[in-house]
Amino acid sequence: SRLVGRDEEGTLRALRAHRQELVDPLIAQHGGRIANTAGDSLLLEFSSVVDAVRCSIAIQNGLEERNAAIEDDRRLVFRIGINVGDVIAQGDDLLGDGVNIAARIEALCDAGGLALSDDAYRQVRDRLDVDWRDSGEHALKNIDRPVQIWRWNQGPGATDDPITSDGAVLDQAMPISEKPSIAVLPFSNMSNDAEQDFFADGITEDIITALSKFGSLFVIARNSTFVYKGQAVDVKQVARDLNVRYVLEGSVRSGGQRMRITGQLIDAESGGHIWAERYDRNVEDLFALQDEITEAIVRAIAPEIDQVERNRARNIAPSSLDAWGLYHRGLSAFYESTPKSYQEAIDLFDRAFELDGSFTASIAMAAATRTQLVLFEKPEDRDDILKVAEKLAAVAMTLDPTDPVCHFADGRVCSFFGKHDISIEKFERAIALNPNFGLAHYGLGYAYLVSGASELAIEQYRRLEQLSPNDAISTGSLTNLAVAHFDLKKYEEAIDHGIRATERPNPRIWALCFLAASLNKVGRREEAKKALDRLYALQPKFSLEFVRLAGAHWAPRLMEHRIELLRDAGVPEVAAEQA
Repeated sequence: SRLVGRDEEGTLRALRAHRQELVDPLIAQHGGRIANTAGDSLLLEFSSVVDAVRCSIAIQNGLEERNAAIEDDRRLVFRIGINVGDVIAQGDDLLGDGVNIAARIEALCDAGGLALSDDAYRQVRDRLDVDWRDSGEHALKNIDRPVQIWRWNQGPGATDDPITSDGAVLDQAMPISEKPSIAVLPFSNMSNDAEQDFFADGITEDIITALSKFGSLFVIARNSTFVYKGQAVDVKQVARDLNVRYVLEGSVRSGGQRMRITGQLIDAESGGHIWAERYDRNVEDLFALQDEITEAIVRAIAPEIDQVERNRARNIAPSSLDAWGLYHRGLSAFYESTPKSYQEAIDLFDRAFELDGSFTASIAMAAATRTQLVLFEKPEDRDDILKVAEKLAAVAMTLDPTDPVCHFADGRVCSFFGKHDISIEKFERAIALNPNFGLAHYGLGYAYLVSGASELAIEQYRRLEQLSPNDAISTGSLTNLAVAHFDLKKYEEAIDHGIRATERPNPRIWALCFLAASLNKVGRREEAKKALDRLYALQPKFSLEFVRLAGAHWAPRLMEHRIELLRDAGVPEVAAEQA
């Protein structure tokens, strides 16, 4: 799912190539049969356990060779679980405990390795020259008796650590200690109508797909979470089984033409609820309803996870932070929106990229934050800062042109170089890659704003408000809504949005300056003076000269109107300290 989110076409092409050129021929060569293909998984049947093991080892060795020239985070790596037991044939498919045990064993396997039940191990231990490691007994979901598991000791993902009874060694199969990780459990059908199973499964699958488009999340694949379908689960146990930090669960209930969908996001470490919501809708078009609910849930929980991760990073000593910790602490500083916090964010993003040279989001945000710095500070080396931002954005795009964060950063840089049409294209591409990416919507609104398309900017920011009302960037969105209405000479609306923006934590200097200009324009001069006093307290260097420098990329007609009304409001030509 993660790879599909980054490059759907390339990932599916690679998977097809692995299947056609390696996996399927080896299955046939060893007398196996493909009984089912669900998503990216295969259910195979062999008449001999020896043949099954030989085939599995050949597949894993072949994949290791094919992956040798591919970057680690772009490799398709398989896990294989093997069991021997009775099965039930249903057409070409196979069902029963024999299949279920194999699936549970697969989930406990090393990446690039294979694991056997004790029944399978007894049939191969004296017939194959293979080194196996005893991983102990495990209580598997919905299986009455514990199962002894053995692991192949030569697999590329093999470790010396035994699998613990709670599955804690899964860090080898899912290297997610840094990224925030989430499992989306199958939504429960609470209705008597079995047809609603399809709707519940569809919502679950769509949420997994949508969340996978966030490069900042590690999302457990469908096949690993759907083993819990129809079960009463302990969320903490699920989190241990899958080695994830967050679990999303929900339910669907229908009654007549009404549908109720609930969801709750749980922090597995504490067991506490981070988010919970209920959606009541009329049933008219099930597919449209599925899309609406999926979008609503994803746009609600993604910012909540980001906020929790930022809080978590702030509570860790800087010397102990890994790349992802530095990145989230950088985001926290970025959203504070002050010259000092932007400098801090740049340092943190730069350090994250130094630790992990494949971490494209960190270098992209390092570029984007430099554009923010020249808006809020008056650095003498403004042009040099933007040139560095341009270089970093280009590096990010080269490293991963499928990451929406990279397109966002590139779009920001293009805006500040006055390349408004290109900037708009970049933001639109970021949104196409991840429709729920709030920063991309924010950036698109800004590109419209500085190019003079104020109506389109307002439309975009209203869309962002609907998409993510609690987004950390919402203060900036309200600020830019105030500016857009100011540019349209709708001063009362500009005042309304400006007041809302300045009542938020860390108000922007631009909200205060255009609020002051709007208040002065409608004759509310005392209030305008108070807004300017707050502004100078935040940025003593603020002046018309500051505005011209920071807004060098604004459309000329916007600059003329803004300067005129700011001068009327009492903003000096140069800062008091320079006069």
